[in-house]
Amino acid sequence: MGKIAKQSIQTALFSYIGVVIGYFNVLWLFPYALEASQLGTFRTIQDLGLLFVPFAQLGLGHGITRYFPKLKSNHSAFLSFSILLALGGFFLVCSLFLLFKTQLIALFATNSPQVIDFLQVVLLITLFSLLSSIFDSYARSYLKVAVPTFLGKYF
Repeated sequence: MGKIAKQSIQTALFSYIGVVIGYFNVLWLFPYALEASQLGTFRTIQDLGLLFVPFAQLGLGHGITRYFPKLKSNHSAFLSFSILLALGGFFLVCSLFLLFKTQLIALFATNSPQVIDFLQVVLLITLFSLLSSIFDSYARSYLKVAVPTFLGKYF
């Protein structure tokens, strides 16, 4: 079996297992463990953090995929540069987040005041999702598509 066929079977398997785990979490575990307002707060904070990731990424995911094959050496330096650039984008998003924090608080104050207590978690979700997307693009550049699928579904 070829490398591509093996990776596609692994990716499909990991995706199906991830769908089953996600189904169990969303439809059974979350409603059992959380009240409706807590579940809404959790989803709002998670979605808000994931909303900032494309802005903090500064287009690096596509840049890594595009320019990685042109490198003959220094792949680790390219990864370091990509991470530093992504962290620069994250700090830019953080500064904008802190600059407009009062507007965000005013936005959530009337309909969901529980979100205001967890606004700092939004930045953590953004940071970890940003790093995950950078490592995902880097792994895909090495044609390791099953590894990011596994890590994205389970961690």
